Amino acid sequence: MADTEYAPSGTLETKIQKHRNGLLTPTVCSFTQMILLGLRSLHEAGYVHGHLHSENVLLFLREGHDLEETKIFDVGIVKRIGDDLHNRQLLVASNRG
Repeated sequence: MADTEYAPSGTLETKIQKHRNGLLTPTVCSFTQMILLGLRSLHEAGYVHGHLHSENVLLFLREGHDLEETKIFDVGIVKRIGDDLHNRQLLVASNRG
């Protein structure tokens, strides 16, 4: 069973909807950097997310700060890097038969 956390700040999508005129550039840059770092960690572990979008990014208040941090969520579609390529190669090989 996977651990779950309560995200009191909601999702990135919720934040975007609340700020119809757009988020401040430093906020966008900070969120982007955190998302990219999370993806890099996932990729270094040999996985790809497969369905990343703003509703799959949770926001948390940083401890001792008013700033929010992001965490990638909904890893139910995560695949090992290379699995899809391997499956496609098997399909192509079986179709050549």
